[in-house]
Amino acid sequence: MPPAAAAPARARARSRTTVGAGLPDALLACMVLGLGVAGLLRLPAITAREALAARQHQQAAQAAANLAQWLHALRTASGAPLPTPSRRVLLPAPDSPAPDCRRHECTPPQMLEFGWREWARDTERLLPGARAEIACRPAHDTDALAAQAGPGSDDRVCTLTMRPPHGRHAVWQWSLRA
Repeated sequence: MPPAAAAPARARARSRTTVGAGLPDALLACMVLGLGVAGLLRLPAITAREALAARQHQQAAQAAANLAQWLHALRTASGAPLPTPSRRVLLPAPDSPAPDCRRHECTPPQMLEFGWREWARDTERLLPGARAEIACRPAHDTDALAAQAGPGSDDRVCTLTMRPPHGRHAVWQWSLRA
């Protein structure tokens, strides 16, 4: 084949391969675009779920702060160490009678029982379905919270552990001084 005739044949061969390569490129571009659109469609659901988790965490932190404030006020009012349990489930609230210390005079242990109940009732209203327990132990001089109270203190350090409602796998913990 003379060189002049070979040039149009090569151009035709080149144009056929260029046309055929466009289809896989177009399919790949469509797949990438489809994945991007699918990700964008999921974004509002992910954002709503994370906003709910943040709101629940904020409410749980406020509940923990309320509990710490109440324990401090009760200890200050009684002038003695609180008879805190070594471990107690607070949420869901156990079915046991608690005195109504708003209407009757209560001893510190009764006031403590009343306070657990009130805290559980208020927290269940904020976070229905949440779980909480508190574990207390004597404070040691090496504990950061005990160091605030000074050496030889009869304080107890309590760890409040909460799990959010609806089966999320998060665990929230706070250390409280009682």
